[in-house]
Amino acid sequence: IEDPDEGLPLERSWQTTMEINDLQDYADIALTKFYNPAEDIGLNYEWLRVVKIFNEELSLDGDRFVFGQQICSTSYCFNPGRIGSYFQSFDDTQRNLNIIRECLKHKSELAILEMVTILQQAVDTQ
Repeated sequence: IEDPDEGLPLERSWQTTMEINDLQDYADIALTKFYNPAEDIGLNYEWLRVVKIFNEELSLDGDRFVFGQQICSTSYCFNPGRIGSYFQSFDDTQRNLNIIRECLKHKSELAILEMVTILQQAVDTQ
């Protein structure tokens, strides 16, 4: 596991050197087992454009394809990193990947191609 902010491996004394306040902080660190925080694999500022294309031009739920779903109860959301955390199951990821590949046949956009790359990477690492 790694420091989610720095992307560096955690040292043995990480609990004494990092500010850990609650479950969200521990979860933020634990999730680094599944991604490298130093790599830039996201859509950056293109996410809004991709959501709009899915919603308006392809008649799809853009939020579901780009973000996935939050894990929430009526009073609490699981939000490691505190910047909005969304998740997709493996089956959802595979299904979304196939649908987005079909969309590329009708709407060729670099940002949508980037979504294919991101989802394919997720499927390949399962």
